[in-house]
Amino acid sequence: MRQIPHYVQCLLSALQFRNADPEALRSLDEPQWQQLLQFCDLAHLTFPLWRNSGKALPGWVRERIERNAADNTKRFDRIKQVYLELAKALDDVHADYLVLKGFAQYPGYVEDPRLRMQSDIDLYCPAESIFRARDKFLTLGYQVPPVLERAPADHLPVMIRKTDWEWRGNAFDPEMPPSVELHFCLWNETTARFVPKGLEEFWSRRVTQHLDDFSFPALDPVDNLGFSALHALRDVFSGDWVVHRIYEMARFLHTNVENRSFWKRAPAATRGTTTSIANNGAYVPGCATIHQAFANAAITTTKARAATSIRGETGAGATANRPMLS
Repeated sequence: MRQIPHYVQCLLSALQFRNADPEALRSLDEPQWQQLLQFCDLAHLTFPLWRNSGKALPGWVRERIERNAADNTKRFDRIKQVYLELAKALDDVHADYLVLKGFAQYPGYVEDPRLRMQSDIDLYCPAESIFRARDKFLTLGYQVPPVLERAPADHLPVMIRKTDWEWRGNAFDPEMPPSVELHFCLWNETTARFVPKGLEEFWSRRVTQHLDDFSFPALDPVDNLGFSALHALRDVFSGDWVVHRIYEMARFLHTNVENRSFWKRAPAATRGTTTSIANNGAYVPGCATIHQAFANAAITTTKARAATSIRGETGAGATANRPMLS
């Protein structure tokens, strides 16, 4: 029988959008808090825990997460500067693109991009632009680290600048160099063996998003919900970390439940495409409620934690102490 650790059950209770019960966290002892913090770092739920359960957190936990938030604010500033450099480089070679995930999830999926863990910049490029983009990034000093050379499902091999930075146990380290992923598709039919009808139509609906003092091309909000659902589904298939994706979608649905203009557009704009999957509830297959979906995602993530620890012993992917964030 599948079981969720007690400390994760307490987390799920605290993060509910209705009838949340952060008081359950008070039952945890210090070793359980250490386990929960490690889990939250890996599952990208450290800041939701803090924002939703501040008064129920022990003082030392609250202080630790406040330090994380200060680091992550600096990290966001660095990611923004790196993105602006990449955007100029893409404009120089006339490469079309749009931003996926990361800070593009603001505002619907996260209250502040500074409260979202991000270690890479995901860009989608159409076929006629993606290799111009890659070649331009190579001139900027980006390269493919040997340990990351593998065949990803939907993007070219990860690129990162070579620096002297070393992992020091801080998942929010402002000095951690952000990597870049150039996506050639939103869903890989070859690996998944099926594809939503009309998926390619997202490109004609792309929009310009504004954040602070900069702007960027992004998915239409309707398509972004569909892409988020597909991404979560892909991670379920691969046994990857998924609980934060379910949580972010739950936040979007909760904060947009009365957004009539969005829901009026969604069926007409995406009939048979990405968001039809979200509309039909396929992103939580077999789940009657978002709570059940969240719990199932927690089980998947707990299993992924064990798997990534094993991969870490062989030098590949994330480890229990060094998450890979997106």
